[in-house]
Amino acid sequence: LAVELDAQVMQLTLKASHPQALPAEVAKSTDMLEVFGNVSMQACVLSQTEWRRIYRLVGRSHDVAHWAPDPKLPDTDCWRPYYPNELFPSEKAWLPAIIEPVRRAYLTFPKPLELYLPDTPLPEDASVAYMWGKQPEQAGVWREFFVYRERRMLQCFHVESHGRRYYRTLEYTTDARFCLAAMQPPMDHRDSKWPSWERHGAGHPYAQSHTDPKSCVITREWTVGDNLSLGVETYLPARLLKGVVPETLLQSHRFWQDESDLLRGYPRAEGRTDMLTIALKLGAHVVHAGHRGVIPGSAHASAIAAVVAADNSAGLAPCVATTRRRPMAVLKRRRDEISTVIGQMEGYLQREKLARGTFACSFDVARRVGELIRKAGGNVRLACRAVDGVDPATLTTRSARGAKAKARARTSEVLLPLLLDKAFETLQLLTDFSHTQPNSGGSGEGEGSGADGGEGGQKPSGVADYADADMVLLDLLHAPLGSFLASLASVFARVEQLAHVLAWARCPGGDDDDAAAAAAKA
Repeated sequence: LAVELDAQVMQLTLKASHPQALPAEVAKSTDMLEVFGNVSMQACVLSQTEWRRIYRLVGRSHDVAHWAPDPKLPDTDCWRPYYPNELFPSEKAWLPAIIEPVRRAYLTFPKPLELYLPDTPLPEDASVAYMWGKQPEQAGVWREFFVYRERRMLQCFHVESHGRRYYRTLEYTTDARFCLAAMQPPMDHRDSKWPSWERHGAGHPYAQSHTDPKSCVITREWTVGDNLSLGVETYLPARLLKGVVPETLLQSHRFWQDESDLLRGYPRAEGRTDMLTIALKLGAHVVHAGHRGVIPGSAHASAIAAVVAADNSAGLAPCVATTRRRPMAVLKRRRDEISTVIGQMEGYLQREKLARGTFACSFDVARRVGELIRKAGGNVRLACRAVDGVDPATLTTRSARGAKAKARARTSEVLLPLLLDKAFETLQLLTDFSHTQPNSGGSGEGEGSGADGGEGGQKPSGVADYADADMVLLDLLHAPLGSFLASLASVFARVEQLAHVLAWARCPGGDDDDAAAAAAKA
């Protein structure tokens, strides 16, 4: 039983565990205070292992996984030692001039930091070099370095374990103007001038802004009202995105990661109507891989492809992080539409007496329901008709003996994917039939007005129009020197750090992040 109440002793049992006060070590952690505030909470222990204990918060639809300190560091396959005199020609031309002053000033005490590079040489046209460092007694990545060729800048990240997943946090930069974290250069009295390579430097490579080795991983169910993903979301503290996402976005939004690893930024302040999404595609970034990592379809892509072919080298899958600002009302309306169709599917299974046990809808099923609505042209009523039009006989299996045509009851986890497959087929039949009818209304009578709820259509004419438009964030930090975007970054960096400068471009609505990335390139 999920919940058991003993009336004689007035004792409540939740999933074979008795509610108790959440331990102070967990309740007073930084992340718990950020999400829930300083309040007392009851919790039940769901599971306990050597390294982790999971609590279910009573009445909140949240789980908390409390992890012991991680004894390991992340592994890597980049083991080429950094020696200035043994670099490849493409690296020796510029890399030592940037890294050596930092190494001599910070990385030799108390022990020399061992630096490593990727095994393959840096391309001639690469603009950023990746390095990592560790102490002699360590066996994994302890610090990460990104060296910017055109800005003559170095950034150092501390690698932090959070729930046995590793994240980087910016701790030091030689130029705070061109980093995405709000870092303040030292204001103390000085006995001499700043060195030219660190005129705007801030932080220390060995600094560690978060010192608690234990971590609390907070998850919330899809039933929570603020959850728009229709799946389990995991809270991602702002410190784990420091230097990766502009500081101003970390201050204005709280980030949760859904089951597809999509980051969703929910506004912290009441009354804000925008929401952020960050979609990641792993691969080679153009700033590291040069022309081999150029995104297809970008400027001069055809000419670059010819260069790659001449080198007899294969192009690499691009690495793209698409940050979008989307209207909250559109995403809420989409969640409500998907919930409506899921409710129709639940009613169908109950009406036909096909499912047994508790109805449960997975995150993948919810995403496919969204695809069904988009295929129906945003017509929720048509999508519901497609569900109701499925023949129940196609979802049942007959007994092996075949004496009677008796359906074998199954769980909703098994039936829902099958029901969706048949709903797509039924929707195609309904669409084809409506096209053959004269003066047919098509899908115009539905409850929805498209995947974006009528988001497109009119083009913005002023600032007020852009406030509720679908926008994509442009990358000021990695813009090629000499480009308009790099010039824009240089101008604004004279009055404000890039951590507080956002360049947005209008992009097509909908869930197609590739189209948003194409809009950013344009």
